[in-house]
Amino acid sequence: MASPAIRDFAYDENRNELTVTFSTGRTYVYLLVPPGIFAAFNAAASKGSYHNAHIRDRYPFRKVGTERATGTSASLRDALRRSAGK
Repeated sequence: MASPAIRDFAYDENRNELTVTFSTGRTYVYLLVPPGIFAAFNAAASKGSYHNAHIRDRYPFRKVGTERATGTSASLRDALRRSAGK
């Protein structure tokens, strides 16, 4: 399942929703995705390429959220303090 672009994905058969979490931490839920499209996505050697060619810009979606990398907030806070001379 490893993909440089896609960290994780799940499909809700009852709702025809495909949830994709990208390596950036952004998560999108694609709506009205037919089971056959999910099956092909699941079987694709390159999930990122399949997503770009067959899912992105073809199905309505909603953005769920963004994960922050551990330590990002602290690092940013420290950099701001240094630039302010604190």
